[in-house]
Amino acid sequence: MKNTIFIFSFVITIFLYSLSQATPIQNEVLQISAGVYHSMVLKKDGSVWAWGKNTDGQLGDGSSTSKSTPVQISGISQMIMIAAGYEHSLALKDDGTVWAWGETTMAS
Repeated sequence: MKNTIFIFSFVITIFLYSLSQATPIQNEVLQISAGVYHSMVLKKDGSVWAWGKNTDGQLGDGSSTSKSTPVQISGISQMIMIAAGYEHSLALKDDGTVWAWGETTMAS
């Protein structure tokens, strides 16, 4: 439990620091979600951005390269809710469909 709290605090600190830098998501964030090694934000325009570890494609940018700054998740729009899992990511679209990407060996 202490490790989880530490990791969450660390991710939030990095997130807040990254927002203090010039990024394309600054002042437009509707929701934040933190996985174990990656984080996501939902912008007011319905786009989703992510950064962090990307070994299983959990950033949704079509690569497996980790990113230290937010990258827009390609091919999705009009999202209304997000959730970052262990090594996967989820988003709820305004039409009620759920989108998932990243690690799928455990049916996540």
